[in-house]
Amino acid sequence: MLVLVGCRDDEPTVDPVTPVITAQSIITGAMDISTEPQKILILFKREIELVDPSSVTLTPAVPLEVVADGAKLTIQTLEKMAYDTEYELLVGAGAVVDKATDAPNLERSIIFRTEEGPHIPPAELTMQLATPNPLPIAQELYSFMWSLYGKATLSGAMSSIAWDLNECDWVKRHTGHYPVVASFDYKYLHLSPSLSLNYGDIAPVEKWWSEGGMVAIDWHWMVPTAEGSRQYTYLHDETSATVANMLTEGTWENRQMMQDLEEVATMLLLLQEKNIPVLWRPLPESQSPKNATVGGSEYYWWRGAEVRDYKGLWRKMFDYFAERGVKNLIWVWTSQVQDIKYYPGDAYVDMVALDLYNVALMKDINSICAEMDEYFPHKMVSLGEMGNLPTMNRQFDAGVAWSYFVPHSDPLNNFTEGFAHSAATIEWWRESFADSRVLSRSSVTALKSYKAIRARD
Repeated sequence: MLVLVGCRDDEPTVDPVTPVITAQSIITGAMDISTEPQKILILFKREIELVDPSSVTLTPAVPLEVVADGAKLTIQTLEKMAYDTEYELLVGAGAVVDKATDAPNLERSIIFRTEEGPHIPPAELTMQLATPNPLPIAQELYSFMWSLYGKATLSGAMSSIAWDLNECDWVKRHTGHYPVVASFDYKYLHLSPSLSLNYGDIAPVEKWWSEGGMVAIDWHWMVPTAEGSRQYTYLHDETSATVANMLTEGTWENRQMMQDLEEVATMLLLLQEKNIPVLWRPLPESQSPKNATVGGSEYYWWRGAEVRDYKGLWRKMFDYFAERGVKNLIWVWTSQVQDIKYYPGDAYVDMVALDLYNVALMKDINSICAEMDEYFPHKMVSLGEMGNLPTMNRQFDAGVAWSYFVPHSDPLNNFTEGFAHSAATIEWWRESFADSRVLSRSSVTALKSYKAIRARD
């Protein structure tokens, strides 16, 4: 759909008979313009005549068809443009004239940039973390996970609030096994420190790591509902914050972003000082498009962002953490399959994840997994969140093996054996753990390769 944008009132003063542009379908500074053939419209104040179509050019060169009709000039690109490239559309002086007076137009230059290209997996697999000069134990853990990928899966459980081990303890109490990965969340950053929550007290995380487990931390990033508000949300419809404004200096969102990044980096450095690597999963579900099979919530404040803005926010976080010296992260980007164009790039991502719920048929899970493997043959794929899926042994038998999986916590969990957990019941856990390919914390800590990593802790 073409949208004509009116010109500003402060255009240079010209002879009234000279053709004056009043609106155009693309403006200087436009970003993420599709590379597909474009029809660009320019409206003049009065009826015009095309006298020199060769004076209408696109640089870098793309063949054009130029047609004048009444007060409208139509410029049609005849071939695709290049991805992520700055173009200049030049309507040269004298390209058109006022039909009544023959007075020529003034030169008009429109500069825009095309969209970033689709993700193309590299030909060779790399097992090097994206973070420059990463913490050695983080790199070793990442390599260890690669050694298991496709042959075994690491079990995980999510904290019931944000900073606890309640669900991990529940699984152990009723199955005899701890999961490997304890997944925490910085979601309530704005409430810390308080009597009920203090992210600066890393005792729960340190305890889990010291006992042989692995640590994952999500960031369901909550922001104020408006400038100066004490109400926080991650819901798109409850805040005026936008991703574009986060990246714009001078806005309250930009100040909030920098404050939050500073606090989170400080928290992560506390873990780094203890030599604890982290499976770091911020901004989950990317754009969360709805899909009958995969699902998707479409409610996070970062959904609906321009591709370049979403990637810019992720990369800003990555670069800022690098500047602060945060080196203990394994960066996990969460896709919902249809949002691959939002992938931040191989230089900023170590693993990809899915949030997958309520898929009963293995053929559907196989289809989803195959699509992810097609896009990311060079990345491990995990279940950052999951619920109400077939047991892991059934998934293995069907040829699906995630790097790790984390059933979502249930806020109503009374931690009894028979609790009807919304994501994974104790019976689900027992059946999954009965398969030796589904690793518990004790089975991982028994592996010589993992022992070697932890010995250097």
